[in-house]
Amino acid sequence: MSIDTYLIINIYSFPPSLGHEITHAFDDVGILYDASGDFRPLYDGETLNRFRRASDCVRRQYSGYSVRTSESDREPGLGMGTSRASASATLLRVDGNLTLGENIADQGGLKISEVRVDTSLGKMKTNRHAFFV
Repeated sequence: MSIDTYLIINIYSFPPSLGHEITHAFDDVGILYDASGDFRPLYDGETLNRFRRASDCVRRQYSGYSVRTSESDREPGLGMGTSRASASATLLRVDGNLTLGENIADQGGLKISEVRVDTSLGKMKTNRHAFFV
């Protein structure tokens, strides 16, 4: 790996998290509060309706995902994703309605970071795919 690739990995590993948190201000809950944190929607009714219609694609996307889990995942001391196999493994569907704010923030954080990487690549002359590693 080149030094530029290492720079991409190290310098740009933080912005997705920061972008994620910033994007929460514009997710399905964040848009209902003003800059002071008071419950006062940022947008008028028509804009809120357009936002809800536009966010349907994110809702549908994540509702199409499943998470594999098992009874052993629920035992104390074992977190999700344990490598211990279980015959009782099941697939749980993601509810895109319940996870919408996090999903919007995840995608927003990645987009903000991707734009940042793109603006730096001309200077660094590195391979763009390193951002996604």
